Amino acid sequence: MDKLQADKLTEIRKAYNERLEVAIERNPQFRVDAVTVQRDVQYLLQLVETKTQRAETAIKANVLLAQGNADLISKNHLLHAQVETQAKALEFYADEETYEQQWVDDAEQWADPEIECDQGQRAREALTQV
Repeated sequence: MDKLQADKLTEIRKAYNERLEVAIERNPQFRVDAVTVQRDVQYLLQLVETKTQRAETAIKANVLLAQGNADLISKNHLLHAQVETQAKALEFYADEETYEQQWVDDAEQWADPEIECDQGQRAREALTQV
């Protein structure tokens, strides 16, 4: 509860108690009823304070949860990118053509298999993301 709200509740309590005292002085026969009403009003004001504090606590918890969710979403995106990179590396090494020589028409000669040119570079790159 912020200071303005707390001050307002204090103001309400004070004004109510003052009016109640004046009413009792004017009509002493209503003292028992007035005390009962005063107790009920005090209870309601306390209830307002309690509910306000609980609402503030819930808001703070929701803010923390939202921040935690944002962190988890960010980590999820990172993990997804890592999985993609690793899957592409696995596909490269699993592809049988990666191990075969390729005929290069322009050069009219056979080129070394891609695996020899790669020399494990894709695997190392995929592993550095872990």
